[in-house]
Amino acid sequence: MGQSLSQTGLDAGGNVTKSKTPDEFAVVGDFLSFDPYALMVRRDDSAFELVGKTALANVFRSGEINEIYSKWFDPMGVPADPLLQAAFQLGALPE
Repeated sequence: MGQSLSQTGLDAGGNVTKSKTPDEFAVVGDFLSFDPYALMVRRDDSAFELVGKTALANVFRSGEINEIYSKWFDPMGVPADPLLQAAFQLGALPE
């Protein structure tokens, strides 16, 4: 009998990948949530913050983010959904 479990797509994909029987599992359905991530920088260090934001914007603008995502998450069976693709596009806005 089948069983179901609700996890984030990345957690579920990682668990499937680590399983002794990954072919018995599938990540299905829509994501139930979208969890943003952040980087922390020292307070009052706007110069360093700008370096980080500029570097990330360049990764998004160049499309390199798609290659990075595919390298790490496609093997887990977690392709970038339309909402995540939209977040990538927002991160690619011009300076």
